[in-house]
Amino acid sequence: MWQASHNSGDYHNQMNMSNHMKWISEKLLLNLPKEPKRVLIIDNASYHITEKAPTSNSTKNGKISYLKQKGIGFCENFLKPQLYEIIKSNKQRFASYLLDDMLQKDGRNVLRLPPYHPDLNLIETIWAEVKQYIRNRNTELDIE
Repeated sequence: MWQASHNSGDYHNQMNMSNHMKWISEKLLLNLPKEPKRVLIIDNASYHITEKAPTSNSTKNGKISYLKQKGIGFCENFLKPQLYEIIKSNKQRFASYLLDDMLQKDGRNVLRLPPYHPDLNLIETIWAEVKQYIRNRNTELDIE
């Protein structure tokens, strides 16, 4: 259970890599049986990623530096949007996940859902229905 803050009513503002890793190590791993045929399916929440790729708002130099560091080809005279398109098409290849490393060292099998595939991540559909149900019945703007 995670109690949402009062300012947003949503846990997303409070969840980060530190809190998530603490929950994994103190709660999940202690209660998850180690068996070779078990797989932990994980989504692609932003707080799972150890090294983040530049965003559309990053500086041109930041994007160029990232592309050079990863050995991804590009033209020096590309504009920021063109550089970002290259980054977007390659960033999943270079994503690093501290969580995956920790789970694999503990003998767990990890399967990552591809980004933006709600058909494979049905909890998103369920959460959308639950939130809509609450919105439709919450006439006093009080979560209780």
